[in-house]
Amino acid sequence: MPSIGNILTIIGLVIVSITANQEVPELVNRVKEKLANVDQLVENMAQEHEDMLNKVADLENQVDMLQEFQRRDNIEMGNFPKRDNENLESVVFKLAKLINIPIEETDICVVSRVLPNKLDKDVVRAQPVIIRFTSRKDKGQILQRLQECATQIQWTG
Repeated sequence: MPSIGNILTIIGLVIVSITANQEVPELVNRVKEKLANVDQLVENMAQEHEDMLNKVADLENQVDMLQEFQRRDNIEMGNFPKRDNENLESVVFKLAKLINIPIEETDICVVSRVLPNKLDKDVVRAQPVIIRFTSRKDKGQILQRLQECATQIQWTG
């Protein structure tokens, strides 16, 4: 026959078991709520990520358009040999004189070589020269005249 202590222990275990069984559904509900919150957070983050990707694409388009707009007054001269202590502006003025286009120093913003591509550091070749004019009109006149004289020009440097 079981002792009263054993009976009380068994009753205590039954009470704990009943209490635990009542807490399990409550715990399950709390876990479900937390999981729903995490799901909502993930969904919000996915939407934010998509919005940011769209914003990056828009910004890249804007940068491309601005760069294109910035280059509208440029002429690029390729296959132009590089010389020690070269003065590119004087070369541009000589070229303009050669094709009978009068240009002034104020007509040119800057003349420079394109920086070499880091990937092509082993390749030895002259980098293109960029001439930025202060107006598209001057650029257009020079391009038109260069096209007209392309077969007649003999450049000696």
